[in-house]
Amino acid sequence: MRNRLIDDAATHPWQEVFDVVVVGSGAAGLVAATMAADGGASVLLLEKSARLGGTTALSGGAAWIPANGHVGELGGTDSRADALAYIKALAGDDVPDPELIDVFVDTAPQMLDYLEQHTPLKMAAIPGFPDYYLHLEEIPGRTSGGRAVEALPFPVRDELPDHADALPVRSTLNILGERTTHAEERTRQDPDELAAEIARRTAADVRVKGVALVARLLRGLLDRGVVVRASSPVDGLIIAGDDVVGVRSCGVDLGARQAVVLASGGFEWDSESVRGFIGYDVVPVSASTNTGDGLKMVLEAGASVANMRSYFGTVVAYDPALTEAGEPVAQAGLPIRTHAASLIVDTRGERFVNEHTRYNDFPKVFGNHDTRGPGLPNLGASWLIFDSTARSRIAVLSAAPGGPDPDWLHPSSDLDALAQRIGVDATALTATVAEYNDFAKHGMDPTFGRRALAPVETAPYYALRLHPGTLTTTGGPRISSCGEVLRHEGVPIPGLFAAGTVAAGVFGHLYPSGGSPIAVAMTFGFLAGRSAAAASRRWGA
Repeated sequence: MRNRLIDDAATHPWQEVFDVVVVGSGAAGLVAATMAADGGASVLLLEKSARLGGTTALSGGAAWIPANGHVGELGGTDSRADALAYIKALAGDDVPDPELIDVFVDTAPQMLDYLEQHTPLKMAAIPGFPDYYLHLEEIPGRTSGGRAVEALPFPVRDELPDHADALPVRSTLNILGERTTHAEERTRQDPDELAAEIARRTAADVRVKGVALVARLLRGLLDRGVVVRASSPVDGLIIAGDDVVGVRSCGVDLGARQAVVLASGGFEWDSESVRGFIGYDVVPVSASTNTGDGLKMVLEAGASVANMRSYFGTVVAYDPALTEAGEPVAQAGLPIRTHAASLIVDTRGERFVNEHTRYNDFPKVFGNHDTRGPGLPNLGASWLIFDSTARSRIAVLSAAPGGPDPDWLHPSSDLDALAQRIGVDATALTATVAEYNDFAKHGMDPTFGRRALAPVETAPYYALRLHPGTLTTTGGPRISSCGEVLRHEGVPIPGLFAAGTVAAGVFGHLYPSGGSPIAVAMTFGFLAGRSAAAASRRWGA
């Protein structure tokens, strides 16, 4: 058992006591700790890893906030009604609590305004960043941009000298620049001026994207006197009667007179939980400390859970040249996947998906059952097939256009040879490519409705093995409108809050646009921290 039961919090031999203890240092935890401190609470923030920022710091760092105060920077407008219409039309009934969508839309812009006024957080609208389902004309309320914002670059070495080495430098999305903002990557820049700015940022250790978001919020916490401890995993909750009254960390008991806020991330790095809830393996590209600690604690505490099969997805691949500590690291963000002269086949050598499906939706098809017989044929060796046309025009991970062909791309003189190299039936692969090429010549894909098509017909041919990946899972305890963790009967567990991906996803299986996970995490961290600070002390002076 992870959690510890005690008789009386007031007489328990605590090592230390705080009003509020926050578990996790990603966006949800940092905002929750900020709000708890601003509400007058003494706050301790615990981070399992030696690195701060969780998955947020490894991400692109965008926050998708409808009707935010920066929309006008791009000359656009947005409204509560449009945002609600867009989200609800896409999510349907597949959400843990429909009311939380309203709470998010109403609170997110307030949260952003508050943080920009009271902390070092400063953000700007990202041009060229539309809602992900802008192409669906039947969906109301969608916008061509303005809802996504990003933190301004931040001089980490100057502002956080004692914590700079505990923050990553770049995201795990290899398609994103290490020192450039989303805005710079999506708009035309003078090459010389941008190169000079990148050099300046590198020399001064000015960081961008998710790291900048985390660093700005962390600077605000330290200014408030919040105690922040890395390398401090939480082993379990401490419960007196029905109340959560503290946590156990590194072998000591730490009291929380008002509340514990869990913001400890998902469970994607715990293969047992992934197989038990999602049903098949997914390759994580998040913080490796996301092993479901918070989920296991709340399950023991009697929480009701929801959305357990869902995850924020991405397709990943491996490149032997891209390693960490000598081991290949899964790479997310593969522009070659959406090149017109490419297609994807499963273990049978057949197409099984519109290859240009949004990155979050794409990996879910790996778990589809085969209606022609038992099993999950897409879970085996799924392959991106392309020819020299695509290879000559776009990088494939570390393999630059025009460069030598690495063996892991299986260069082959014809499709039969390629099929033999990757273990796919040659007859099926040849037939699939021929059918696809016919679709391309006629400019339409009647099987999956794909729009951008070009023939795959110029040798040599290549294959890149693909895997279903995840940025994080989105299943966890149900929460109330202020972030309280709920029991099966819908009543709160006293003293326990949750925010971020440790909690059941507010949008269910939906990923409305890039930055929506961070926006939800920040919003419910804002609500949880504020509510935790407003709670009465249940014991102690």
